[in-house]
Amino acid sequence: MATRSDITVRPARHHDISAVTGMARALAEGLGHRADAVDKDAIAGHLFGGDRWAEAFVAVDAQASLIGYLTVSRRFEAHNGGRTLWIGDLYVMQARRREGVASALLRAAARRAVALKCRALVWEADAENAGGRAFLAAHGSFATRLTPWQAEGEALQALAAG
Repeated sequence: MATRSDITVRPARHHDISAVTGMARALAEGLGHRADAVDKDAIAGHLFGGDRWAEAFVAVDAQASLIGYLTVSRRFEAHNGGRTLWIGDLYVMQARRREGVASALLRAAARRAVALKCRALVWEADAENAGGRAFLAAHGSFATRLTPWQAEGEALQALAAG
């Protein structure tokens, strides 16, 4: 089991994109999504392009291997002045789970949220993912009364078309 000193978390760099894409594909597959739809160039554009949508942190072990990643995006609500940082992905390679990697990534996101003067760090957890929910609760987070909703695919297109 790795100790915290064995794990370094840092902002992702462009040369990390292949490893991040591989882990994103593994995450997609684990969630029942199409791993082949995860596009390396699109991820690179969202993380490092001129119109950045997100930031990423990577966990690196003592052998300089990337073993996990986390993405965050900024959110703002005018009605309460609320700045939040939203976690999109949190993934740790299967062989490196339960070694503190996810906790280290989560702490990096929390430090970023504090630096940005956010009121909260926010993410979604599947209602059936008891282990994930317990992990989040152990780190001081809690479920809110809000339920996320989304329009995607044809529903999004129909909404946009009016």
